[in-house]
Amino acid sequence: MKRVAPGLIVVLSFLGAGCGSFSGEDAPDAVTLCLPAGERAVPLKAELATSPEQRQKGLSERSQLPRRSGMLFIYPNEQGVENSFWMHQTHVPLTILFLDEQGVVRSIQDMTPCLDGDGSQCASYEAGVSHWMALEVNQGLPQALGVSEGDIIRRSQGGAKAACETLQKLTPRTLPRAY
Repeated sequence: MKRVAPGLIVVLSFLGAGCGSFSGEDAPDAVTLCLPAGERAVPLKAELATSPEQRQKGLSERSQLPRRSGMLFIYPNEQGVENSFWMHQTHVPLTILFLDEQGVVRSIQDMTPCLDGDGSQCASYEAGVSHWMALEVNQGLPQALGVSEGDIIRRSQGGAKAACETLQKLTPRTLPRAY
């Protein structure tokens, strides 16, 4: 076996760290979603929450959320109607959209920030519908765009920085695997 200089290993490690993107994405931790807005689609950059830890933390402790940004929670299997979210230590008013396995909006709810110390006074927001994904965005954005239950959220094929010119279905299989 040949001996490799330790410095070369470090450089190769950093170079390889950016390889292996998912489905052509710039980074596997964000995608561009396309929200229906009348005759057009509006791009929204969504961070991905695929692990239990990421889903638990969500958007808590953030002081702001850029205008066309959000977080897409992806589950490894269908979640029941009792699955719930809360806003403990979340500073930004949010709207949550619960999506089925085809990206169809099944339920939309507004959620109020809760900065209660231990979270005991924070409301819990039950989905009320079975779902595979949930999308949190700034409160009022879906209403401003005219997004309603039954609408389909799609994904841009162009990566995390793309516009909504070329669309593909939004399904758990077109996203990084949740666990």
